[in-house]
Amino acid sequence: MADQETIVYPYECNFTLADNAAATFEVAIISSATTATTDIATPTNNDIPTLINNASQGLGNGASLRGTTYVSSTLTCPAGEVEQIEVHFKVNGTVIVNHTNPTSVQDRAQVTIKIKFPAP
Repeated sequence: MADQETIVYPYECNFTLADNAAATFEVAIISSATTATTDIATPTNNDIPTLINNASQGLGNGASLRGTTYVSSTLTCPAGEVEQIEVHFKVNGTVIVNHTNPTSVQDRAQVTIKIKFPAP
């Protein structure tokens, strides 16, 4: 399967956040042998460090996140290691995207997430 094109899985979600509340983004790998490389760009910060595998990162407060935050995560799993890739993407501990794809379809996936942080 290594010669297949990477499939892109797009998601869009909202997470209500007060102006002074902090947001923390987390990548939680559920399936064994899966790796994740995740890049994040917020409306006010394009220099957030790349997250490798299971990791979390502060994004800022609600007031600074009123535009769209973009997340791009490359997920890989060696063929035959597990039946499916499963990764949870969270904000403040709440799963906002539960991504799964069978490795029989693709052993590499590109997940893109557009997150809006509306005020309560």
